[in-house]
Amino acid sequence: MVASTNPHYNRLRVLTVQNAATFDGAVRQHEVMMDQIRRRDIDALCRELTDHVRKIIAEKNVLLQLYPDYFATAQQEMKL
Repeated sequence: MVASTNPHYNRLRVLTVQNAATFDGAVRQHEVMMDQIRRRDIDALCRELTDHVRKIIAEKNVLLQLYPDYFATAQQEMKL
């Protein structure tokens, strides 16, 4: 659902795993979520999943600065 509402979402995910700092953070979050699943701590898992999904929003601006040519601006998209 998220990918269909934002055309750059998959690109952001790919760039996230190519950046060491963001990749390490994502791996840590997945490890925490797996531990919460094993412990059946649903409340903590829901909070972590929410943080995990929102994390890409926070990282988006950093990735846009690092890779500006990978993203079309709204004006460029309108010309297509």
